Amino acid sequence: MAHDSENKDSPNSPGYTIEVVPSSRWNAEETPVGIRSSSIGSFMPDGGYRPMPMTWLVAAWTVHNLAMILLVMLLSSRPLFFTISTTAVASLWIGNKTFEAGMAKASNGWKIALVLALLVNWGLATMISTALVR
Repeated sequence: MAHDSENKDSPNSPGYTIEVVPSSRWNAEETPVGIRSSSIGSFMPDGGYRPMPMTWLVAAWTVHNLAMILLVMLLSSRPLFFTISTTAVASLWIGNKTFEAGMAKASNGWKIALVLALLVNWGLATMISTALVR
């Protein structure tokens, strides 16, 4: 196994240690090094990896699904161009708010996944709107 000498936080680097930090030593002002544990024991760590981009992606996708359903239902009696334009603006707004929430700092994979998810939902809303007009 090769050692990762450039990343000192890597478990592969020599001298890497894991320190269990009891809750009595937690300090909100300073981030402790190691695995945080609660008073119920260290078998349930506080969680060093929190996949926030996944949370933002699922939240944006859920809100987008609901918004597309609502807009297509409410605007079904309007001209097709108005419905498609409104759903596109809503899609852009939801995407923008998600990027403002922190998705802009996520890796490119999460960004691409978000854009594709919103595009697919918008495409489905457009197809449903087109089918309702005919």
